[in-house]
Amino acid sequence: MDRTIRVTGTGQLAVQPDTTQLLLTLTGLHEEYSDAVRHSADAAGRLKEALAKAGFEQEDLKTVNFSVNSKYESVQDSEGLYKQRFAGFEYDHRLKLEIPRDNERLGKALTAFLQSDVAVEFQIVYSVKDPRAAKNELLKNAVEDAKTKAGQLADAAGVRLGKILHIACPCEEVALRQEVMRSTRFVGETVYTAISPDLEPDDIRLKESVRVTWEIQ
Repeated sequence: MDRTIRVTGTGQLAVQPDTTQLLLTLTGLHEEYSDAVRHSADAAGRLKEALAKAGFEQEDLKTVNFSVNSKYESVQDSEGLYKQRFAGFEYDHRLKLEIPRDNERLGKALTAFLQSDVAVEFQIVYSVKDPRAAKNELLKNAVEDAKTKAGQLADAAGVRLGKILHIACPCEEVALRQEVMRSTRFVGETVYTAISPDLEPDDIRLKESVRVTWEIQ
């Protein structure tokens, strides 16, 4: 006879973001591959210079991904048929600036990007600096929930819990980040010369489950 009890416990946790990530995207289309690489490097360099003038370190702006791909466009010929025509080389340069959560510093960074006169898209993402601590706390809550449920079931059945025989955790990747803003491309000609965001991110709410098997006595 299988004298065990299996219970699924669910842990929940609300984590306050402590880190701001500015994710930037630079794109451009050029006839020559070398021109695409050069323009990308020039745009990134101007962003770094603008950041340095605003009190940041140039090294704070890091490349996350860089690619240059051939781009084709569909064109119609004289017979009404559509064909693919080479349009040029398109670069896609992704960069990241990570700073502690601070609206004043965030405003300085956004203003620097705006005044750099570089066409750039950006996302503002809030995250947690130490995700491991949050995940450990989440799993602890899940196991505690399983223990409470198992104790209640054991009492109702008139048995006692013995030792834990097995713990199974799907341990799916939990998202310790939330996007709060996404821009279209903007450049320095815009009428705004400074950005002062007043953003208060909501807590990041996490959920995880574990399945625990106890011996019963």
